[in-house]
Amino acid sequence: AHSLTASTPLPPFDASAMDGWAVSGPGPWEIIGEILAGQTGPRLGDGTAVRVGTGAALPAGTDAVLRRERGVVVEGPGRSRLYVGDSDSGRTDAHPGHIDPGTDIRSRGVEAAAGDLLLASGAVVTPAVIGMAAAAGYDSLGVVRPPDAAVLILGDELLERGQARD
Repeated sequence: AHSLTASTPLPPFDASAMDGWAVSGPGPWEIIGEILAGQTGPRLGDGTAVRVGTGAALPAGTDAVLRRERGVVVEGPGRSRLYVGDSDSGRTDAHPGHIDPGTDIRSRGVEAAAGDLLLASGAVVTPAVIGMAAAAGYDSLGVVRPPDAAVLILGDELLERGQARD
C-alpha cells in the first residue's frame, strides 16, 4: 500500500560476504577469536584474524575476508595461525599471507543508501519482499487486499450446462 524506503544504509555496517576469517594486514595471521552474525568484535591489528560467518559485522581494522575454503589453520603452542591455501589439502599458496584488500567485504550502504526507494507502492508482496523489508527494519507492511470479484449473468443466451444451442 505504501512505498518502502531505506531508513539506514543497507547493510548498516561492513559485513562479511562469506564464511571465513576477517584479516588485517599481511599474513600469516594469528587467530584471536570468532564473530558470528549479530555479534561485534575487537579492533583487528596487523597480522590478526577472527573467524566470521556470512553477514557478520566486520571489526574495525579488517582489510579483507579470507574464505573458509581458502584458509589453512596451523595449530601451534598456545595459538593458531592462518594461511592462504587449500583447506581440503592443507597446502598453502605460494604467497600464503596475501589476500587482495576488500575481498569478500559487503561495504556499508552497498545495497542502498538511507532514503533510497526499495519498493514502489502497488508491488506484489512476495517472500523476497518480506525479507527485504525486514532487513530494512520494517516490522509490518501496509497492504491492499486484492478486490473480490463476482460475475452476474443476465439473459438466457448463455447456458448453465449442456450442449450449445443455436
